[in-house]
Amino acid sequence: MAIAPPEIPDQPSPMARLARAVRNRRIVLGLSQKQLGERGPISQRTVAKVESGHKDRLHDRTAAALERALQWETGSIQRVLGGGTPVDLSTPPIGGTPEVAVVLEAGLPAKAEALLVAHMSARRAAMEAALEEEARMLIDQVRAATRAAQRLENAHL
Repeated sequence: MAIAPPEIPDQPSPMARLARAVRNRRIVLGLSQKQLGERGPISQRTVAKVESGHKDRLHDRTAAALERALQWETGSIQRVLGGGTPVDLSTPPIGGTPEVAVVLEAGLPAKAEALLVAHMSARRAAMEAALEEEARMLIDQVRAATRAAQRLENAHL
């Protein structure tokens, strides 16, 4: 049995909505089309067809594999096709960051989205590494100050 999307007038086609939702979720998860397919398992070609909106319908088994790979609740694809939103089962590593949300809401072409998300993710990682290094430096300074204070205290005893 195959899932056939309902027709909704004056809105993007159901498969166009699904294409955008799948692409956005894949980007948020930080996966390539190949990596997403491996999670399913489904072919990279099927992932590409879904994301481009060139798939007319999905077989139940393919929809289930795609939901599993995207970490969506069962039935999420049917919800998207009906005009709703998928239910995420997990918080992705970079999901929920303000910069990713802004990029995905901008409605840019898929390649531009992927490049911007990759750039913003790299910037976030660099900033987090710099903050971690600063924290280590501050800890070392506090330890040194604590040792110096203890030496002074011991000298006065």
